[in-house]
Amino acid sequence: SYPSSLQGCDVIIKFSEHFSVSNQEKMERRCPGICKPIPFIEIPVPLLLQPYQLNQSLSCTMTISSALSHVTTLNHGRHSSLNNSNSIASNTRSVDNILHSVARRRLEECLERGLWPLGSFSKRNNSLSDFHVSRHSVKWSNSSYLLPQRSRFPRKKLYGLIIWIGSNSRHSMLLAQTESLRLQQPHWNDSEKIFGWIATEDQYPCRKDFPGCKSQYAYHWMMPSTKMAYDGRTGWGCAQRRPLRALSHTLLLFDPDFLLVVDDDTYVNVNLLRYGSILSSVLLKDDIRQASIAMGHLTGGNKITRGGFFYGGAGYLLTRGLLEKLTGFQLSGPLTSADGVRDNKHLNHLGIMEEALPMSRKGCPDECVKLMADSPANEPHFTGNHADLKVRLVDICTNIFSEEDTCYHSDHALSRCFAHAAYADIWNVKCQGFKISSEPELVTAMCMGTDVCWPHVLTCHRWMTNV
Repeated sequence: SYPSSLQGCDVIIKFSEHFSVSNQEKMERRCPGICKPIPFIEIPVPLLLQPYQLNQSLSCTMTISSALSHVTTLNHGRHSSLNNSNSIASNTRSVDNILHSVARRRLEECLERGLWPLGSFSKRNNSLSDFHVSRHSVKWSNSSYLLPQRSRFPRKKLYGLIIWIGSNSRHSMLLAQTESLRLQQPHWNDSEKIFGWIATEDQYPCRKDFPGCKSQYAYHWMMPSTKMAYDGRTGWGCAQRRPLRALSHTLLLFDPDFLLVVDDDTYVNVNLLRYGSILSSVLLKDDIRQASIAMGHLTGGNKITRGGFFYGGAGYLLTRGLLEKLTGFQLSGPLTSADGVRDNKHLNHLGIMEEALPMSRKGCPDECVKLMADSPANEPHFTGNHADLKVRLVDICTNIFSEEDTCYHSDHALSRCFAHAAYADIWNVKCQGFKISSEPELVTAMCMGTDVCWPHVLTCHRWMTNV
């Protein structure tokens, strides 16, 4: 709790006397840090006194360099008095501007939706507390969520990002799982580091009175069965909306070469994944890096894809090519012919455009989804069509699958988004083993429940990091 004098603050910045490498590493493992009841950040005074170290992090997603670039923008490019030989504290105006930048960025890290302030970050209607009280969803309205504001700061470039999905009731488990990231070398730069993101109801809440599965688009008849219609308004039901919401949010903040989404009770073999490993060389190879691939353990059967849908407990490993599609502003209709992932029935009924375009025409005042001029509407399935978007593709998925009035289990939401919005290649990295690469040769696995967590396995559901 904070003293009463701080209760009206939007962001609290605390200055510490010492810079600690271990505290820096902990911040990078446990992003976004403290967001409730008020976003909080601690800045070591030595960072303000010593000559600029431009790559030094001030927060999970902001370096001194990105903060200074924002100051330069504010001053219309006039930044000649600030250089690598000066300290931030040597320029009072610089200190003030950078602290404002840090505070603004903390709001962006802690606020999921597009409620980032246009002007002063101290506007009361942009506060975190107001956000939690007043958050609501209107399908395809001209809301700041559907038309999210672009951040004034660049996305932080990373080697990788791991999102652990959990809840405050199991917060200690989340923190324990992030300890696996300590296996990285402290001197590595961001292009060699994996950061961790903890996704709980602090950042991704549900209102107590949210409507539940009321929309005509709440679910699709061809999807697997779900109990969301009965339990969708419980804490469990709110958590089902969390993975896709967290994915959408973090991709506004980070620009990683790969992204892994896992549950709080899923162990991640960071030794296998960290920079310099065989798997890292595979993920960074041009043919894999540029390809749109989602990897995980499929259920079997024929729901969503020919091999079923992903078990969320085993996790979802996404390549850079897929992340670029999800953050892009184009939506494609179904493929013109079946492939190894999707049969004709999948293509004819599960394409996202079949729902997104009619919804946009009905409710979006500025055509959130607009068919390209050279793409005549092949209704009702829009096979082979292409559309321009006013929002990112991942925002379309979030709106259709993980809003307050939808009924999608998280496994179904993510699987359909990857397979039928981004039309990614789906790899069944099953627990029995899957050869990801022949050169270099690599067999790994992602396990939904396993009695033994072997060294070659990337993720083990219901296993814990040994701390």
